Amino acid sequence: AGADRRLQVLDPRAGFEVQRTLEGHKDFIYSLIVAGDVALSGGGDGMVLAHHVPSGRLLWGLGANKAAVRCLAATDTCLVTSGDDGNAILYDFP
Repeated sequence: AGADRRLQVLDPRAGFEVQRTLEGHKDFIYSLIVAGDVALSGGGDGMVLAHHVPSGRLLWGLGANKAAVRCLAATDTCLVTSGDDGNAILYDFP
C-alpha cells in the first residue's frame, strides 16, 4: 500500500507472490487495517475504502475525513477514523 494507490495481497506460503491487487483509491494510501475478510484503507483524499480480501471486490467507500486518513480502528460494530483534519470520527456498523 502506498503512493501507487493500490493494495496488494501477498501469500507468504508462495514466496510472497501477489495474489490480487485491490484498487479504487484516488490518492496515496496512508492507513490500513484488516478486520476478518475485509481490508480497510484510508487515503490522502479523506476516503476509506473497504475491500473483500478473498475476492478483491470493493465493498464500499466512505468520505471519512476532510484530509488524509492517518489512523483506522475497527471492531465488529464500529469504525474509528482520524486524520490530518484533526478529527476523530466514530461510525456505527449496522
